[in-house]
Amino acid sequence: MVNINMNHGTRGRHRFFRSFVIIVFGPLVGALVVLAYVVLASFIDGSPPPADDLGYVIGVGFALVISFGWVAGLLPAILSAILWHFIAPRFMGWLHVLVALAIGALTSMAAGWPILAVYFQAAQITPQGLAMLAFVGSLAMAATALPCKKSA
Repeated sequence: MVNINMNHGTRGRHRFFRSFVIIVFGPLVGALVVLAYVVLASFIDGSPPPADDLGYVIGVGFALVISFGWVAGLLPAILSAILWHFIAPRFMGWLHVLVALAIGALTSMAAGWPILAVYFQAAQITPQGLAMLAFVGSLAMAATALPCKKSA
């Protein structure tokens, strides 16, 4: 008896949909992580915005960070989706999660720093900046690539 896999088309559509989610929503997740970091760091640093301007500052900051963050994260997200499409089917379980985190961190560091260097007119990026890019990229990749995955 011949075993015919009837789910091949469904699996292909699922992989395309996952790539679409990584590319469109990955930069948004990364921008939200950066926004949360900036707001939290300002309170920890002891220099929060004045209480009467807090709504305005957070609203304008939200709009700026989300819009710039999506543009800055688009190239790393495209690279992540390409790598995820070819690498992810080879791993299962917790290794699948680690691969998602690694892909997000590496593509964010590799493709994100030139955009930030041009935007901030910096000749180089600090190790703390690279660490932040890796952290944001790995969280965005995990949030967009792993949901609804039964293997992890």
